[in-house]
Amino acid sequence: MINYNENFDNLQNNYLFFEVAKRVKNYKSSHSGAKIINLGIGDVTLPLCDVVVNAMHEAVDELSKDETFKGYGPYEGYETLRNSIRDYYK
Repeated sequence: MINYNENFDNLQNNYLFFEVAKRVKNYKSSHSGAKIINLGIGDVTLPLCDVVVNAMHEAVDELSKDETFKGYGPYEGYETLRNSIRDYYK
């Protein structure tokens, strides 16, 4: 016998990224001169630069070894990275 998970009854009938895309489209249609910077997940407009590719390779190498494996980072991101970004934009 399979038990039915009643939490499925509480799910909304939409998909977040579809909803965001729909809202962006509606905004663009009513604000024709607006310039929108799309920060959507996975949306890139240029090839990755070498420094990013190299950093990704290094990160993958770290994840492949017990002594350097970190798992998921903190929800708000690593403090050192947040500080570096903050300092860059000061």
